[in-house]
Amino acid sequence: ILERQVLWIVPALNPDGKAWEQEHPDWRKNRAPHPSGAVGVDLNRNFAVRWGGARALDPLWRASTADPAADIHEGAAPLSEPESRALADFFARRPNLRAFVDIHSPLREILCPPYIPAGDGLRFARLIEGMRREQDEPYRGPTLR
Repeated sequence: ILERQVLWIVPALNPDGKAWEQEHPDWRKNRAPHPSGAVGVDLNRNFAVRWGGARALDPLWRASTADPAADIHEGAAPLSEPESRALADFFARRPNLRAFVDIHSPLREILCPPYIPAGDGLRFARLIEGMRREQDEPYRGPTLR
């Protein structure tokens, strides 16, 4: 694959949040201070796609995404966080990027987006199954969403 493709590996997009999570399980945000005294933005919700769409109530978490103290706070605006901007810039500078794999799930699941075409979906499912076989404690999956 390396003869035909370029692979980029980003070991950690949120190193301060990950370091904090090591001592504080279930932490899911960065460590950006908020004027209210709260800390952190959930970087998964800091992108323009669906930003603000669940501000009243996130049905999965049953909490407001606008509350800076909430586990799922989406930030002041789309791409308000340097980590989110860095990833968006990475994509913008690579318009021919064909795939993106993000390994970070605290849910211990391997998820694929629902819009993957059938043939590619089967290839992703086989790849994910191979990843699961190589892990000491396999994630559940593959789950196509």
